[in-house]
Amino acid sequence: MHEMCLIDSPNTLMSYISLTRIDTSFKTSPHAHKALEIIFIFDGCGFIHHKEGKLPIKKGDIIIINANSIHYETALNLSFYALGFNNRSIRELTKSDNSIIFAESKNEYERILANCSAMMMEVESKDTGWEEITNNYASNIIGSIKRLLNIKITELRASYTYVVSEIKKIIDDFYNAEINLENISNKLGMSISRICHVFKEETGQSIIDYRIDKQLQEAKSLLITSDMPINQISSLVGFSDSSYFAKTFKRKYKITPKQMREKEK
Repeated sequence: MHEMCLIDSPNTLMSYISLTRIDTSFKTSPHAHKALEIIFIFDGCGFIHHKEGKLPIKKGDIIIINANSIHYETALNLSFYALGFNNRSIRELTKSDNSIIFAESKNEYERILANCSAMMMEVESKDTGWEEITNNYASNIIGSIKRLLNIKITELRASYTYVVSEIKKIIDDFYNAEINLENISNKLGMSISRICHVFKEETGQSIIDYRIDKQLQEAKSLLITSDMPINQISSLVGFSDSSYFAKTFKRKYKITPKQMREKEK
């Protein structure tokens, strides 16, 4: 069953709302919309297919699909509302280039479901004041989804912070050993590209640069507090080539290791 109500009023935030129930008697086919679409799953489970792959969906899930992104749903039992928004009304909701964004409704589930159901009745009836009331329901839904996406971003940031702190700890403990990106990724159970992306996004610095900074900081400390030969310090902090160490040190501190020792003493 698929019931769509087009909203042809220029005064509303939305262009349509639909109610779809997928079962053995009804299936969807690949399609796209000119406007951004939000799908709210309120019963059952299944899959949504899109250019990035096949995403499992279930009751309580919210899927935001960018304009002109081809997609379709499959399931044995799945019920959802689909809301088409005018691009101008929802532009601030997401600036992602992805064709699809996923979130869970959590404690907003009942609120979103009630607004969708009431909006459907308003659009169908078109009683006096229906446009303003429909906009109120639409604004409530947008507000709920903004809140959910902010929660999701906060949770993601928290997980990023944990990963970054673990990477720093590994490097701080083993900066002078033959540790590499593969060692770190294996220890954290994440891909090399993922740990590099997370670390760079959080710190503005690459993992390699962080390790080199740590090595140079330790070398500087040894230069100032000990009489150890410079080539020995170079080896001790993890540089296999003393000339490369000297060049790297000068690039960071603008003076050579020898000049640093003389200056500080």
